Amino acid sequence: MNYLDKRIITLFAIFTIFTASAVQAATVTVPVTAAVAAATLTLTSTASLDFGTVIKGATTNTNVNINASAGPVATPLFSGSGSQTGGNSGAINVVGNIAGNVSIAFAVAGSEGTANVLEIFGGTTDVPLASTTVGTNSTTSPLAITVLGPNTINVGGVISVANTVEVGSYTGTITATVLYQ
Repeated sequence: MNYLDKRIITLFAIFTIFTASAVQAATVTVPVTAAVAAATLTLTSTASLDFGTVIKGATTNTNVNINASAGPVATPLFSGSGSQTGGNSGAINVVGNIAGNVSIAFAVAGSEGTANVLEIFGGTTDVPLASTTVGTNSTTSPLAITVLGPNTINVGGVISVANTVEVGSYTGTITATVLYQ
């Protein structure tokens, strides 16, 4: 084999390698999509916060403490010259579409709109229920929730019934605000 034959064979081999590589190469386009949804929370009140029946004291205030344990109050927690029977903590069911920590904040309003009190409709006296005592006596914030649940916020609080309040039924609302952290 002469020098020219070797060069032709070498060129042919190089050409074959490059053309074979080009024949084996291919490209493809892959579609990409992403559906983005908002994190959601759904809250449902499942039990009312009930301070039970409070017998006001003859000379001093009667303080009633409902801790955020689930369900009826087994032992009345009161102080002062009056007494208290019954009552139960409130409860809120939390459903979320992602697991994570949520913060909890409370606001209290009486039936006639005054903040941090329970009110008797048309009456002149109120029973204090501060949102700070609701926060202290309720499920702690932050709360870790799961998608499968159950995720329950138990709601408690402290009222102070003065010996001078009118006899009657005092009402109000607690607004719970729950946010993903």
